[in-house]
Amino acid sequence: MSVPAAPLRLFAAATRPEQAAIAKGGELIRRALHEAGASAIAPIELRLAAPPEAPGATALPEIAPDIAPDIAITSPLADLARPEAAPQAAFARWADYLRALQDQGATVFVCTAFRHVPPDIGPTPATREALVARIRRMNLLAIELSHRLAINVIDIDSRLAFHGARWVSGDFRLGTPRAVLAAGHAVAQALLAHGLDGFAAPALQEKALAWLAAPDRLPALLAAEAPVPRPEIALPPQSAPAQTAPALSTRPQTAGPRA
Repeated sequence: MSVPAAPLRLFAAATRPEQAAIAKGGELIRRALHEAGASAIAPIELRLAAPPEAPGATALPEIAPDIAPDIAITSPLADLARPEAAPQAAFARWADYLRALQDQGATVFVCTAFRHVPPDIGPTPATREALVARIRRMNLLAIELSHRLAINVIDIDSRLAFHGARWVSGDFRLGTPRAVLAAGHAVAQALLAHGLDGFAAPALQEKALAWLAAPDRLPALLAAEAPVPRPEIALPPQSAPAQTAPALSTRPQTAGPRA
């Protein structure tokens, strides 16, 4: 098989753990194509941007004119670090941003977040329950945006929930290699299921997707990944302002890794 003329260009506006998961997804796509029999695979170029996190921020990251990505992947997870907006305002803000991505020619994917909040988050069970409820509303926003704007959803929440927080050794922060791997598996499967015809032949894509989606594939990959203890990140007291919620910091990068 000859190498395609152009690489697969991905743009990711997400938190750093999500960026790591998207990069892992690119690695898994290449591995799945190799397992499917591809003799040569074009590179996957990943360009990264940090979502807005500063309290009161309104701007969303834009794609630089020289990137011209095939696929743009984003997530509202970083919104947890800012005061929660009214549902209508949150929808309008994200709809405007996603339409802008579509206008630049990218196929757009939005990620859900894992709804597991561990005991080390927050001083009381009520704090954790409130955070779980907010993550649920955020995931529902992603689904509503997908229905209204015809964008694609990468359901990280369902993938990690199916295998369980203990097995993936992670939570909504994706702070461990296993959690990143499980989320990356969801990314790779979603992109292959959508179709990457400009990057690989359809027959190879079907074989790669079958390899990746095999019921024992992710458990085997997770078993090979040594678990790492989750970082202990505590929320401030419940009376603190909403913008001091758990840090989900990312930093803008001008160039990203190659998967």
